[in-house]
Amino acid sequence: MNNVALKESCYACRYANRKRVGDITIGDFLGRLSGKIRTQHPSIVLVNSDKGEEHWKELVASAGENLAFEECERELAISRQFSLLRPAEKNESRPVFLREYDQTGFSKAVFQACKEQMYKDRIQEVLQIIGKIKQKLKP
Repeated sequence: MNNVALKESCYACRYANRKRVGDITIGDFLGRLSGKIRTQHPSIVLVNSDKGEEHWKELVASAGENLAFEECERELAISRQFSLLRPAEKNESRPVFLREYDQTGFSKAVFQACKEQMYKDRIQEVLQIIGKIKQKLKP
């Protein structure tokens, strides 16, 4: 949704930086690593202290095969997560979202505020599919 529906405090978040204050940081992971784990919405878990390491090991041991995870270099993981580097940037369509949200509700407000970007993204997807089809049809 391109930062259009975030809380106002997200645009000036004092925790959106590399310095972590908790023992463990959990959030949505943006991107893919090796592809070993097949999920549409992976999470990121950063272990930030010895206490966090202790808790993580306990969780892994107790979860057994119910927990699929892949370790990677901390810097690689952080580099893909904008909210771990800096506060979110305000989307220029945020005023449209806020106005529409009060009048029509969340879903319609997101659509109104982001429809241009949504159409552009969809066109990109279609063009990529066409490109793949062309590659398969080549003799």
